[in-house]
Amino acid sequence: MDWVMREATRLEMTVIFSFFMSWKDTGTVPDLVAGGTTNAYNFGKAVATRYASYSNIVWHVMGDFKWRYNEGPALALDAIFHGIRDAEGSSHRLLIAEPANGSTSFDQFISAEGPDGYKWFKQSADTIYHYGSSSAAQFDKVYNRAASANYPVVDIEPPYVNAPHYKDQQNQELRERNYATFIRGGAGINFGHEKWWPHGVTGLFDGGPGWLNVLNEAPQLDAKYAWLILDEYVTEPSWSPDAGSFLKSGLGSGDDQAASGYSSSAALVYFPTSRPITLDTTKIGKGSNVRLRWYDPTTGNYTMIAASEAKASDRSIAYPSKPHADGFDDWVLVADDH
Repeated sequence: MDWVMREATRLEMTVIFSFFMSWKDTGTVPDLVAGGTTNAYNFGKAVATRYASYSNIVWHVMGDFKWRYNEGPALALDAIFHGIRDAEGSSHRLLIAEPANGSTSFDQFISAEGPDGYKWFKQSADTIYHYGSSSAAQFDKVYNRAASANYPVVDIEPPYVNAPHYKDQQNQELRERNYATFIRGGAGINFGHEKWWPHGVTGLFDGGPGWLNVLNEAPQLDAKYAWLILDEYVTEPSWSPDAGSFLKSGLGSGDDQAASGYSSSAALVYFPTSRPITLDTTKIGKGSNVRLRWYDPTTGNYTMIAASEAKASDRSIAYPSKPHADGFDDWVLVADDH
């Protein structure tokens, strides 16, 4: 771990420093329970002290199953972070945790913080762990909860590339997950690959050999194209999810629901499938004209709709007529001041 920290720091990388508890009794849970709270406290303090000089650490707990505050590993886990907090003093590093599948860290952990619950194991973000395919809809359910509104939301465990959860339309579903998470207001995503995490060893869902070569495969290239456009637009401080102000018609529902968001100067809409579309382009920017383009999420290339036109409250848009080479017709609509 010392080597990992040195190399990551040299390469200017953030380390997700994980206490890997895993599924019930398959990971470190039995040892954590058997060791007791005193050993857990000493362990947490020792780890935090050892790496005190590294600012590029985010503490992470990989839970993956459901337990209550007074059950299983909970007391020892709280003791670990008591030790970490005592070592860190008043300058705490970020902490995120993975809850049980189908849950959120707000439900499992944050809501249990307090004098009668977790005193030290306190999250910096709400995290969602869900293998469903209705990406925009399922994240909206999390973002719109009043009780969790003060926490950034991280997609902590989406289906990995080559896992069986998305079946015959994996590439499109992965693209939808990436775009929906951030366009709808998310703060982070765990993009993974079944070939990566076992590093060639047979895993629970075996992605097969060749983990060194996955960077040139379509899902990873699609993710790169997603980060390029998302970094350009959704990092604007005024960015917010669209509640029907910009995208007037064409939202869809379920797995076909579009992900729409906008800022003071631009808007993005990810459409999973073809449909009629109407926009209110007067809702973005301060100028009188707008530029409209389609962004191909499989190539990172733009197709011009209008280089510069007067803004309108009922602008109809024709959907691209041809699907991508992989057979899917998901596209990203981009509107910005011009």
